[in-house]
Amino acid sequence: MKNTFITIIFSILTTVFSIHSYAETHTQKDSIETCSVATSFFDWYLNSIKGRSFSAYKPAFIQAPNGTTTLDFSGYISNLKQHHFSDSLLNVEKNAYQPCISNLSKIKYQDFIAYTDLDQFEAINCDFENVYKWLHTQEAPDVTAVKSIRFITQENAVVTIMLGSYISKDKTYSYYSSLLVYMKKINNTWLINGIR
Repeated sequence: MKNTFITIIFSILTTVFSIHSYAETHTQKDSIETCSVATSFFDWYLNSIKGRSFSAYKPAFIQAPNGTTTLDFSGYISNLKQHHFSDSLLNVEKNAYQPCISNLSKIKYQDFIAYTDLDQFEAINCDFENVYKWLHTQEAPDVTAVKSIRFITQENAVVTIMLGSYISKDKTYSYYSSLLVYMKKINNTWLINGIR
C-alpha cells in the first residue's frame, strides 16, 4: 500500500511539473510571437504615416463608376491582413465606414473634391482623416514600445503598447500614453483582434 501511495504521489508530481513546464514554454513562444505581431504592425503604421502613404493606412476617397464618391479599401485592407488583423476585426473595420459610404454615394465626385473643411466631412460621417485610427490620437508618436504582455487564456492575450516622443536634448524617449492590443490565436497564428 505504501508503494502504491508513493507511485500515485510521484505520478501527480510528474504531471504537475510537466504541465507547468509546458505552460512556461508555451508562454515564452507565444510572448515572442504576440510581441512580434504588435511591434511589426505599429512599425509599419508609423512608417506609413511618416511617409504620407495615405491609402496604405486608411481607405481612399475615389470616384465610383456612376460618378459619385466612394471609398477604396483595397490597399488598406490588404495591409491590415498582411499585419495579422483577424477577419472579425477587418469586418468590424469595414462596417464602421458604412455611414460614410452611404453618404458619399449621394455626392458627385467633382463636388466632393472641393470639400476642405472638417465640418463638411463630419456632416457626412467621413471625418476619419482627422485621427490616426489605430493610435487613437490626432498626432503620431515618434516611437512605440511594448510595455507588457498578459495572457488571458492560451488563445487570448493583451499586449500593452506605449506611445512616445523623442526628446532631442536628452536623446531619450518620453512615453505619454498606451494602447491595449487584443490578440487571438487562430489556427496557431496570433492575430490582432482589437486595439483600444
